[in-house]
This record gives sequence, structure tokens and C-alpha cells, in this order.
Amino acid sequence: MTFIELGALIALLALFAATVSPAFVRLAENQRAYRFRSEALALCAQARERALETGADVTVSFQDGEGPMVATVLADGEDEVLAQASVPESVVPENAGTWTAVFHPDGTAEAEPLEVSDGGGVRYLVVRGDGRVGWFDEPPEEQETRWRAGDYEQRT
Repeated sequence: MTFIELGALIALLALFAATVSPAFVRLAENQRAYRFRSEALALCAQARERALETGADVTVSFQDGEGPMVATVLADGEDEVLAQASVPESVVPENAGTWTAVFHPDGTAEAEPLEVSDGGGVRYLVVRGDGRVGWFDEPPEEQETRWRAGDYEQRT
């Protein structure tokens, strides 16, 4: 092999590495974001289960407004951390400082949607009133209030 051939080979390998490496970086970031979304769902499910078991409200929020997502229950006057989900650097929760989900002992829950930006776009963690939790690609629409008989308006 001559030096010219060797130089051409090295240039081709460098070009190949330059085009392939960003894809691997994106793949790793997407994997971390997917892991966070899975852990957040599991954390909320665990919080709901614990609320049903103990008969006490369980809160899911971000520690110090930007740290890991934690599930806590008030025990003996102090917050006891049940579990946590770490937030990777590529995942940015928009309203992490104010977002809180509360799971009640009767299985119900209340929370505003959590908007999360990651390498794949924006996703929303939605906690429904019946305690179900899920990720959605679009913001949830405001649902109309349904009254006891299934009507959209309260009868007088």
C-alpha cells in the first residue's frame, strides 16, 4: 500500500465516522429519554398502589424543582421517599418546579399535565382523575364535565 492509498483510506474512514457518530449519539439520548418515560410511569403506578395500601395520599413531584422525580408519602410527620426516577440531561421537564401529582387512597388522582422536551420532541405526562397515567404526543384537551346522569350540563 502506498501512502496515497493509506491517506485515502483514512479519509474515507473519518468521513464514515463523522456521518455515523451523530446517529449513535441520538440513539443513546433517545434511549435515556425512553427509560425516563418508563420509570416515570412505573413511579406513578407505584405511588397509586402505595396510596391504596396505606390509606394516605402519595405525592409525585420533582425534588428541588429540577432533581429526580420522587414519590413521597407523609409518615410520622415527615415525608418518606418511596422511589425515584432520575432525569437525564437530554430530558427537560418544562414545569418541573411546580408540577405535582397527588394519588389518593380511593384510587383517584389529580395533576396538571407535565410537558417534557427531549430529543424526539415534546411529550405530555397525563395523570387522569381515575389514577391512570400515560404519555401523549399532543397536549390533552380540556374535557367537559359530565354530571351524574351522563349529561354535559347539570340539570336544575
